[in-house]
Amino acid sequence: TLFRSVNNDGTMLATGTKEGVLRVHRIQEEGGSAVLGHNIFETRNNGAIRSAAFSPDALHLVAGGYDKTLTIFETSSWLTVSELTVDASINVATFDPNNEFLALGSRDHCITFYDTSTFHPIKTMHFPGWVSDITWGTHNHQGLIAIRGGSTLISLLNLPDRKS
Repeated sequence: TLFRSVNNDGTMLATGTKEGVLRVHRIQEEGGSAVLGHNIFETRNNGAIRSAAFSPDALHLVAGGYDKTLTIFETSSWLTVSELTVDASINVATFDPNNEFLALGSRDHCITFYDTSTFHPIKTMHFPGWVSDITWGTHNHQGLIAIRGGSTLISLLNLPDRKS
């Protein structure tokens, strides 16, 4: 397993493999412990899955990787809502805590921000290295994003213009 994501209420686990398999499992509680339950969804990608993320409201799951495609699934039906194609392998995809933005980081040294109501791109920013991790601020720092590019570079970005 290359990447995994747990939804906010802890009931689903998504995993992606280097063979391109995306699986979603139900997480169950047994005897006071969380255990991996049955497989509720599985699909195959054309390349390794490098990132998977549930939206904060758990209505969507996004997954992408080496094939330069991010697939957006609706978790109530597991149907594909949209596919976004980018210019390089996808390293990270993550939703902001308010579910307003989806940030997509790739090997072409870019982060592209998408509006989650339409999944249309809003802005693309360039960085000196591969974008390998994106972390959103919480609480009073929701407009702050920490970005890891390359092997050691960490950048902080403040997004003052939030959607209303």
